[in-house]
Amino acid sequence: QNVDKIGFLEKPITLPGDSIINFRIFNETPNLFWTRPFFINTNQIGFGYYGEADVSAIEVKSKVPRNFRYLINNNRETDTLNFWFRGDKLDSLKVGIKEKDTTRVFNLKFKKELRDSLQISALSKSSMGLLDSFKIKSNLPLVKVNLDLINIKGLDTMAVTFKASLDKNYDRLSVFYDWLPNDSYKVEMLPNALIDFWGTTHDTLRFGFKTKPIEDYGNIFLQIIRDDKDPFILELVNLKGEGLRRFDVSNEMDNYEFKYLLPGKYLFRYIKDKNGNKKWDTGNYLKKIQPEWVFYSPDTIELRANWDINQQLKIPVEVEGFSVQDILNIREKEETLPALDSLEISN
Repeated sequence: QNVDKIGFLEKPITLPGDSIINFRIFNETPNLFWTRPFFINTNQIGFGYYGEADVSAIEVKSKVPRNFRYLINNNRETDTLNFWFRGDKLDSLKVGIKEKDTTRVFNLKFKKELRDSLQISALSKSSMGLLDSFKIKSNLPLVKVNLDLINIKGLDTMAVTFKASLDKNYDRLSVFYDWLPNDSYKVEMLPNALIDFWGTTHDTLRFGFKTKPIEDYGNIFLQIIRDDKDPFILELVNLKGEGLRRFDVSNEMDNYEFKYLLPGKYLFRYIKDKNGNKKWDTGNYLKKIQPEWVFYSPDTIELRANWDINQQLKIPVEVEGFSVQDILNIREKEETLPALDSLEISN
């Protein structure tokens, strides 16, 4: 189950016959398996896993100080949950992992390894799309954002009024604004604009990025033709299958605008979201569940600068084939909700 791709038919095959049978081949979700927790530094423990991690399976078994607090988030590079904690100094920590009808208990002894200092860097490139958000990343979990200590100015040196959102993994901040074309923006973050889980902050940070002239972008206007009104996920993707724009809420006319796109080659990916959870779900052979099917636009869209393209996407009633690329880059990691005593984004 955890290695090979599988496929199954819901009805028996009648032989002899000349029918061509196409299987929808998929990877099942692996059975969850936890590795032994490991020490990283005096404020961080790693919980490796295989499958889909359940943050609620982790329990603190030691008697801890009253000021002990912890937060759990995903490591973005490996299948590991980061267990961050603060409070009075500890020499060891006993943790448990719930597995079915039992709890495995581990006693972790701490070494003299200092925790990392807070590092903030830009995730966005120096050239931004007009509808993109400016993103920054942190190596440590952030729990407080003071928007009044963040200043953004364009070429006219006038401060802009923006909005910001901290993601559920607590390590990325997105800044939203209706960026003007052919402009240059400077972002300044004063100390205490961002505060991490331990109450520490950063020095003054400065970032910059530019937007292109309006004629350097193109637009795609899409109409979906389908026989149902079931939940769906519509994505504009590049030829690598990477999602660039997304809609998961329908409108009355099934018309969708993809504006201010950079010139390039694009495809549309349509996912029938049967359970309406706004993500692609794989299948399960024992439960006789087929994966949610995926349909790609049959033709590549080549968009050039200053072009408007009107496109129709007819969704078939059934999809007979299911290619390997249909699975590519669809599966997204679950966002875990950390155990946290407070989170603030203030103006």
